Amino acid sequence: RLLCNDKPEAFGVLAREVGMIYRALREREPHGLAELPLQCGDFAQWQHAMADSGALAPHARYWGDKLSGMRHFEVTPDRPRPAQQTSNGHIVSLLLPKPLSGRIHALGARHGATLFATALAALTALLHRVTGETDIGIGTQVAGRDDTMLEPMVGVFINTLVLRDQVAGDMLFTDLLGRVRDTVAEALAHAQMPIQQLVELLKPPRDPSRNPLFSVNFIFQRSFIANADYGDWTLTDIPSVTPGAIYDLNFFMVERPDGWRLSCEYNTDLFEQATVEALLARMQVVLTGIADDPERPLSALPVMIEEERQRVLVA
Repeated sequence: RLLCNDKPEAFGVLAREVGMIYRALREREPHGLAELPLQCGDFAQWQHAMADSGALAPHARYWGDKLSGMRHFEVTPDRPRPAQQTSNGHIVSLLLPKPLSGRIHALGARHGATLFATALAALTALLHRVTGETDIGIGTQVAGRDDTMLEPMVGVFINTLVLRDQVAGDMLFTDLLGRVRDTVAEALAHAQMPIQQLVELLKPPRDPSRNPLFSVNFIFQRSFIANADYGDWTLTDIPSVTPGAIYDLNFFMVERPDGWRLSCEYNTDLFEQATVEALLARMQVVLTGIADDPERPLSALPVMIEEERQRVLVA
């Protein structure tokens, strides 16, 4: 029995091809996998050619304007930040009810927003409420496989984007959703700017204790590995085990057969598990609140979790 974690697209390609090759060897038949039209070296040469040709200039202008003057947003940790950034991590998760996921998807569709943008807007609202900050920058990753010739390749083509939005307590959630929707669309249109060159462009203050541009990340993905039976062994998709925390907080949503799983990989040198579990619970409360009434101001969004509600009732 081969167990594979839900990872970026490359692992899905690798898992599928391992299964096909194994079955072909067992049945003494050709595996039928086509020769790759490109290699990773071709992709690297293409990136260098883009940079040398000046094709990245419009993207650099966009990101320079969008992120100008951005302060480093973070959630205040439970413990003092070590002088050097660490990677000790752990993942906590909760399963969102399927009806709630459907309502959030419908809300986004009514406002021309993807499920990713809608969930990101909810996370932005939550982070505004728990920190009081109004300038919120969150990182995310894109697969970087826009060319169909890259789809069957095993390799890392991921790029990182910074999604920045201004938030105010009297803003309606639907207004925030529209703002986040536009930010996501613009960022995707300028996603060819490599994150390393963006850091060089913005020149943030050097700080070995944290990521250069952001401390909170959010990704959203469907399961890349399909459960499959190859005769005497089975390929099974299971939840991730942390390989190490890159960010203070890395929120991610993964589509599972029984619903969307909301998770957070967090740096254990900074946060207590109870703190992160409470953040996930608050995120579900916020999602329920916007599904019930998306026209309410952010200051009126419910963020209180059940334990707090019970304490208030007792008091």
